[in-house]
Amino acid sequence: MANQKTTKALAGRLAKSKGQPVRGVLFAALETDKLTLSSFAARAAARDREVQAKLSRVVEAIQRWETEHGQAVPLEVRPGSASIAVTAPADLFASLAAEGAVSVMDVDTEG
Repeated sequence: MANQKTTKALAGRLAKSKGQPVRGVLFAALETDKLTLSSFAARAAARDREVQAKLSRVVEAIQRWETEHGQAVPLEVRPGSASIAVTAPADLFASLAAEGAVSVMDVDTEG
């Protein structure tokens, strides 16, 4: 599974998974250059809103995939790092590679 959003480590694990779920982490695509510079508090609030919106889009994409495939995948939303940890088969990761709200997919080292 080679694409611009998947790290070599995750691609390697997915290739070796033989259809079994793999634990990975999806990072939200934040547009930090568009955040306000008026104050630290305003910038933090704007970032929080963007993180919430992007993570919501990723969760919605996961839910669509679950509905289409009749499967449920465990996930953990991590707003502090603007990421979602998920244990899923390779085809979910492939589907999420097309999602604009995802910037990078990697192996989960926290879970």
